[in-house]
Amino acid sequence: MLVKTPLCSGCISTVQVHNNITGVTKNSGMKRSSKRFQKKEDSESTAAESIVGTLKHLNLIFSEDFRKPLYDYLKKLSGVNFPIEDSLIVGLAKMIIDEFPLTEQIFFADTVWDQWLTNYRKQHPEFEE
Repeated sequence: MLVKTPLCSGCISTVQVHNNITGVTKNSGMKRSSKRFQKKEDSESTAAESIVGTLKHLNLIFSEDFRKPLYDYLKKLSGVNFPIEDSLIVGLAKMIIDEFPLTEQIFFADTVWDQWLTNYRKQHPEFEE
């Protein structure tokens, strides 16, 4: 919107430029929100294509390459008398899997994590609570 003022002709063009900049800002804001909406749709469609994982899937993902960093970290924590609780072990394992590059999302139920944890505790009795 142009504001006419008797002070000078330059004032009109200044207001006009300001309105154009505002228009550009609004357009880019709309583009950004459109991209965010698209990302949200993509992530929702990916979530819909999730696979329910079994203990076998979890053991395949947790090969020796991924078990070793978990073991080393837990060993350091137990070395400073940090309590190694079930939630800590499972939480760290979930973080490792979240960083693992998978082509499809795999959802592991709590019962699967409980089974995996039981096996992990049997293999590593040094981390008893």
